[in-house]
Amino acid sequence: MTWIEAYKRFWQNAFKMRGRARRKEYWIPQLVNTVIGQIIELFFTMSGGAKRFAVAMDGEAIINYGNLIWLLLILIPTFTVTARRLQDININGWWAILPIFGWYIVLGTMIAILMIPGVEEYLSDPDRLTTALTTSTIAGITLVIMSIVFFVFSVLDSNPRPNKYGDDPKKDERYLYQGEM
Repeated sequence: MTWIEAYKRFWQNAFKMRGRARRKEYWIPQLVNTVIGQIIELFFTMSGGAKRFAVAMDGEAIINYGNLIWLLLILIPTFTVTARRLQDININGWWAILPIFGWYIVLGTMIAILMIPGVEEYLSDPDRLTTALTTSTIAGITLVIMSIVFFVFSVLDSNPRPNKYGDDPKKDERYLYQGEM
């Protein structure tokens, strides 16, 4: 499978949860989508008139509308290819919700909290601030550990035999099947 074929499969199977995705089918789109996101960021930065939102505490805008549109565009295909990648190593694909949507939920919540009027006044109480920081820290550490676990899952080799999610996507390439043809 070439890089182009892997990226085409990413879009062709954008709404397919069934089946399996080998490592190349997962990692090539991750790389290409990251490069495209960086190009969008560069374009908006160089244009100077980039409309930005999600202002951080220090007044620095952290994301532009171009990247937001790109992230929303690739959200579902990224989820489904992650699900198929997990199914390739015989793990239920619905676990893909955690690494993808977990970060969106945490970041969305933080952005929403920063935009809610009166939050600064509410957090001026040291006990409330300590609770908020502790909760945020625990959530962040949990997401980092979860991301490491899912990274390990994504680099594991395919289950070399058919599993309940489908046939081995590398069946024609494995030495294992050479005697069965």
